Amino acid sequence: MPLTSDPFNVIAIGLAAAVFTEALAWAFVYRTSSYRRLKEELERTCRKLEAIKQGSSGGVVAASSKAALKGNKKEKRIEDNMKSSSKEMSAARFKANIFTMVTMAVVYKFVISKWDGVAMGRLPFSPPALLQNITHRGLTGNDATDCSAMFVFATSFAFFKQNVSKALGFNLSRAATRALTANNPMANMDAAAKKQSSSHAQAASLSV
Repeated sequence: MPLTSDPFNVIAIGLAAAVFTEALAWAFVYRTSSYRRLKEELERTCRKLEAIKQGSSGGVVAASSKAALKGNKKEKRIEDNMKSSSKEMSAARFKANIFTMVTMAVVYKFVISKWDGVAMGRLPFSPPALLQNITHRGLTGNDATDCSAMFVFATSFAFFKQNVSKALGFNLSRAATRALTANNPMANMDAAAKKQSSSHAQAASLSV
């Protein structure tokens, strides 16, 4: 299937959608005092817990069983605070995810209406059959290396969104992210989805 020069337009749309989504998230979620308080509390709690665990794993021997029990109680209390903060943070960030889902739905419809059936690029490999449902969606040709506009947009959006969020300081620290995913199944699913989207973007070295 002949290629088109439009993939750069689709990539630009992915960038614009990512910036728009993060701008909405900042305006309605990230800049609010309640979210900033939650973020600071979660980060602070994670640092305290890491410091306690590093001290206990560094060969520090408690002076007495009473001191050891007190340390365990303190660690348990901090873990409980972290779980509570993680649940509140997950609920707050879910609002930002709503903007992502709505933006994706609207732009997907536009991309499909304008470039349905048009090959945007070629992958340097033939993807597995399951992945072809994403990369080759909407195309009529038999060349499995052809990729559709929807795939180009999805990978571009995921890549730009992740980097825009990181550049603007919206991402949580690694420790806070681990706490968020460990204590909330919904956040864990969201993190897995982001990781999968990121891996797809890296694998899709498009030759346009």
